[in-house]
Amino acid sequence: MGGSMTFKKALTERLSIIRCSREQVNKLITDHPPQLTPGIKELVDRLHERNIKVFLISGGFRCIVEHVASQLNIPLHHVYANRLKFYFNGEYAGFDESQPTAESGGKGKVISMLKEQNGFKTVVMIGDGATDLEACPPAILYQIHVETLGRPLQNVAITSRQTLTKL
Repeated sequence: MGGSMTFKKALTERLSIIRCSREQVNKLITDHPPQLTPGIKELVDRLHERNIKVFLISGGFRCIVEHVASQLNIPLHHVYANRLKFYFNGEYAGFDESQPTAESGGKGKVISMLKEQNGFKTVVMIGDGATDLEACPPAILYQIHVETLGRPLQNVAITSRQTLTKL
């Protein structure tokens, strides 16, 4: 996306080209099930052991993200992601544009909502991209570790949007 258009516009344009059917999405999930980043299962398990609420907030699609949530024992009502829409015959019908994750800054909006609804004073976010960076603030700490999809390895702790510390 490179910042030249909003997340929603980029998502709209990409999906209008792909126009995936429900059957194609199901085949993708079956043929290429979502893989967890090494160590994330153990981290989430430790958080659960300490009764810390864990939420999965993604600009991806709920039908795929739910599989990740299940692997991590994150309740589905703790998942915030975009929803694909299909006609009764399974053809692509669009996506739910009302989801906050469909907009630029949407993850931050979800975090603000969660803080207000749950009385959270501190939110720590783990992510790997620009839409994750937009969520800080309201998240007070952002940890990024990227080594997938051919991206360069990065370890960055961010305590505010203006302050980056290379680890």
